[in-house]
Amino acid sequence: MTVSRSQKVQTISSSDEIRTITRKGKKIQTDWFRLAHQPKREVRARFAVIASRRLGNAVVRNRIKRRVREIMRRSVAFLSSGSDAVIIPQPTILNEKFDTLRLAVEKVLSTLSK
Repeated sequence: MTVSRSQKVQTISSSDEIRTITRKGKKIQTDWFRLAHQPKREVRARFAVIASRRLGNAVVRNRIKRRVREIMRRSVAFLSSGSDAVIIPQPTILNEKFDTLRLAVEKVLSTLSK
């Protein structure tokens, strides 16, 4: 399940919303990232990526965020509508292949929608 290149995924930009999701949302841990998920009343699914300094310098953090955003764009069909997700990458994400990460994200998102 992939989406067209033109489809935009809505992101969460408010730090208060991100903080609420990470504190009160359902959490799932994988080898490469942690995901906090919380249902909401809006129709459109949204997500945010938090890359801390322990991942590396700004160049590394931005590369990780770009990869995760692209994975989320391709996997938006697996995120149930009306939900928010916050992804927190772990240092092990640096050495993993894109397709492996995409499959892991899709697996986690599909379990959330059940």
